Amino acid sequence: MQKVESGMNEPAPEPTDVSAEQPISQVPTGMHPAGRFLGMIVAGAVATSLAYTAVAGVGDVHLLPEEFMNLGGMPTPEEMAAANAAQFATNTGNAMVWLGITGAILGGVLALATGLLRRAGMGIVIGTVAGILAGGGLGYLAGNLAVSNHASLQVSVNGPSSQLEQQIMVLHGITWGIIGVGVGVGAGLARRTITVRSLLVSVIVAGTMGCVAGGVFPIIAGVAAPLENAVLPVTAHGTGRIIWMGLASLLIAGGLGRAD
Repeated sequence: MQKVESGMNEPAPEPTDVSAEQPISQVPTGMHPAGRFLGMIVAGAVATSLAYTAVAGVGDVHLLPEEFMNLGGMPTPEEMAAANAAQFATNTGNAMVWLGITGAILGGVLALATGLLRRAGMGIVIGTVAGILAGGGLGYLAGNLAVSNHASLQVSVNGPSSQLEQQIMVLHGITWGIIGVGVGVGAGLARRTITVRSLLVSVIVAGTMGCVAGGVFPIIAGVAAPLENAVLPVTAHGTGRIIWMGLASLLIAGGLGRAD
């Protein structure tokens, strides 16, 4: 009798469909990091232009009352105190408006760019709105603190020049660090998937880069625009203000472009 081997008449196994077992590659959710960095730099330049134009267009919102514009040749101590208080209030009001506008524009533009470059979907809208509100609100606060810090700086203006320079660097560092935090809130929420980690990273990066920009501004302004007054809490209209705004905007934008 012929011996039939076991399994000889069983059907051959079908070939395995390898392609069905392979995970389907996901659609990229954003640009290449290098492209995202360059895109954010462009957005930073746009934000600088818009902020500079907007602040220059608004101009002085709060004006010094007429009774304090000409105190005569020998004002009394009471008149001088009242005039100084009125000037402080005027400077504070204008700085709060100008930096509120600046923070809102930087926060909105950089959050919008972050969302678009990351293809964030609804995160684009959420981040842009949050950037405008947080950047504007913290910019408003930064304006108040900037004038207060400047007033305390004037008290020690007769001190060593190195100490004065350090105080100026701290003044601008605090101003742009606060605005950077607001910008970071918007950028951190301009994601397809919002996480606590991404929000914290954006806030820390943007705030840190703002501090760095404000800190090095007096040094760069001294070289690029030596005739500009870098001591003012809000740099005067012109080249100095372009450097003041542009340096902060570009560094914050570049930092956000590299952050993950």
